[in-house]
Amino acid sequence: MIEASDIIAYILRTFKEEGIPDPGMTKLTKLVYLFDIDSYKRNQSTVFEWVFLHYGPYSSGLVEVLDRDGYEVSEETTEDDRAFKRVSESEIGRKSELQSLSVRDKVRIRNIVKTWGDEKLNRLLDFVYYETEPMARAKRNEKLDFSVIPTEEKEVKITAIIPKKDIERIRKRISDRLKKRGLRSYVNRIPASGCFRFHPDFGRDDDL
Repeated sequence: MIEASDIIAYILRTFKEEGIPDPGMTKLTKLVYLFDIDSYKRNQSTVFEWVFLHYGPYSSGLVEVLDRDGYEVSEETTEDDRAFKRVSESEIGRKSELQSLSVRDKVRIRNIVKTWGDEKLNRLLDFVYYETEPMARAKRNEKLDFSVIPTEEKEVKITAIIPKKDIERIRKRISDRLKKRGLRSYVNRIPASGCFRFHPDFGRDDDL
């Protein structure tokens, strides 16, 4: 299971490595939210619970991790004199070995930071507000519903021992069915061992 502290630590570490100034609290929150969105799309659990507050998705759990792990949150002002809170690495975050993050998780985080880390906050807020599924149906002060997010289709591997004489017949029937559905056929790649990989809905109505 992915640890919330590791996500935050690696996001801030990536800001440093990419030469991007430490993010404000609002931007950091939205980047973690985007990571949870991506996780859900990959059929993984979200790390935080999210509600719709003033600036969109908000998680009290994220604030609790920042406080617990000693992250520095400093009051600063923008060029047009608007106050904001900037979040900097903590000693715990710098020393973290990030054991709960896989290589793939780190790539996902790095891609999010590269895309949005140096982007104007208003552009990020617009994206979060108008282009993420939970916010499209959100009601202020209520929990966001991640179940509206389309997830990756899972594949089911079916292994069977089939006589070689039946392979060609099965290839033809699969190819004909795929063509009727307007799908590309790869049935010539079916091995003689009879090992197939199908979408779960394939062939549900009638047998081969």
